[in-house]
Amino acid sequence: MWSEGCCKAGNGYCKTPAEYPIAYGIDHIDKDLTLTDSQRHALAHMWSEEKMAHDAFEAVYGLYPHLRLFYNIGHWSEVQHMTAVEELVALYNIDVNDYSNKDAHYKPTELRAMGAGDYAISDFETRYKDTLIPYAKQGDIQALKIGCMVEVQDIRDLTGFLGQVDGNKYLEKTFKYLVAGSQSHYWAYHYALIQNGVANGCCSVGADYCKTPEEFPSGSGDGLLAALWNQKTRCLA
Repeated sequence: MWSEGCCKAGNGYCKTPAEYPIAYGIDHIDKDLTLTDSQRHALAHMWSEEKMAHDAFEAVYGLYPHLRLFYNIGHWSEVQHMTAVEELVALYNIDVNDYSNKDAHYKPTELRAMGAGDYAISDFETRYKDTLIPYAKQGDIQALKIGCMVEVQDIRDLTGFLGQVDGNKYLEKTFKYLVAGSQSHYWAYHYALIQNGVANGCCSVGADYCKTPEEFPSGSGDGLLAALWNQKTRCLA
């Protein structure tokens, strides 16, 4: 695989790891190009989960345009998260719709054709259509609570998958990046709820969604975010 790649484009585009060092370290190149079955499942799962978050947040913004927070996170951050996972899907040449089949390969056009509510893992279709969207339609406060729910579950799944990386630096770095982003998003929704009159923020969803800065340290429930959401305005830009 590494003997061809960009070299197919011509000598001017054929580089070595010494010329273009890989951030994960040259020692990991060969070893990290083989995945276990559980790692293949983890990538298919997380691609669907990040897409579901994107779809749900975009749908909520369509319902409540004054909640621009959903546009900022759904339209920008979640797209970046999907892209981060898809880069690994492409690297390992996995068909996320048939991830257990090692003879099936990455199909970007097929992924682009999947609409809102369509996922490689069918459980996400049920969650999107039967839980998240009906819940969001109950009102803007309920919609903000969806943000707490989605981000906490995302972090739970990623934390579990981090236990399966088995030294694979590509997976480890990407999953940790996604965890950090979801932790930041959690606090954004938490403070948005507080600003809109829900005194205990994400804790209002239930004990499973009530987190501390020690549990979710990245992006943090710190003074900067608190100050942002304590502004006397309903505009959630």
